[in-house]
Amino acid sequence: MSSLQQKVLKEGEAEQKAYEKFAEWCKDEAVSKQYEIETGEGKVESLSATIEKETATISVEESKIGDVAKKIAVNTKDLTAATEIRKKDNADFSVADADLAETIDMLSRAIGIIEKNMRATGFVQGKMNKEVVTALNALLQASSISAGDRSQLTALVQQAQGDDDDFLQSAAPAPKAYESQSGGILDILEDMKEKAVAMKNDGVKAEMNAKHSFEMLKQSLENTIAQDNKELTEAKAVKAGAEEAKAIAEGDLSMTTKDLAAANNALATTHGDCLTVAADHEATVTARAEELKVKIGRASCRERV
Repeated sequence: MSSLQQKVLKEGEAEQKAYEKFAEWCKDEAVSKQYEIETGEGKVESLSATIEKETATISVEESKIGDVAKKIAVNTKDLTAATEIRKKDNADFSVADADLAETIDMLSRAIGIIEKNMRATGFVQGKMNKEVVTALNALLQASSISAGDRSQLTALVQQAQGDDDDFLQSAAPAPKAYESQSGGILDILEDMKEKAVAMKNDGVKAEMNAKHSFEMLKQSLENTIAQDNKELTEAKAVKAGAEEAKAIAEGDLSMTTKDLAAANNALATTHGDCLTVAADHEATVTARAEELKVKIGRASCRERV
């Protein structure tokens, strides 16, 4: 074999080794990129599922936040209204209780004046009669006096201001007797006092019951509002967490999508380059074989000559 033939064969061997090394690289690169693509596709699927899940969570929590906020607003409004009603009722009670206390005091003083005058003079002196009339007139100004009692008091005042004998006859029984008789002025005033005391006691009891009911309602509403505020805070925290997780997933998805596209492009480029090199190598091998064939033919011709 001539030196020229040997040179062609060595070049072919060197090129073949280089090609085989390149072909191995193409195979490894294809496997690597394919793995990268599969991993990227799995990550895209996982990130997309995460985004969908967090989006649903955000929607649920937003709805919950809206519902709980409405409950808090309604209960707060109810508590405010109940508090205002309680304040008004308490103020009304204070006025009525004070008025009844004043009425009871005036009735007690009127009864005391009458009893004192009955024991001392029997209402004979006009001066004493005038003192009683003044006490009765004061009672007529009390708002807690009922219409019926007011009518009786008015009649007594008119009677006292008129005929003293008639008034004394209705106010006191037989001489030296100090007990009130049915229909007398003391009976009327004592009855009015009992009713006023009963009204005052009933009012105090009603106020205590109303206050207790309000305190129970207030405690219930405040507990509900506190629980709702806790639920609202938790819902907002869950929503914020979901929004953060969604944002991170969206950022990762954007990067992963770009990396996946780059990997696909790189795989396509590598595949195309490897095919081109393979085709070039095949053409070179064919050309070298033809060249070697020609050289061998020429060498044979020279030997025959």
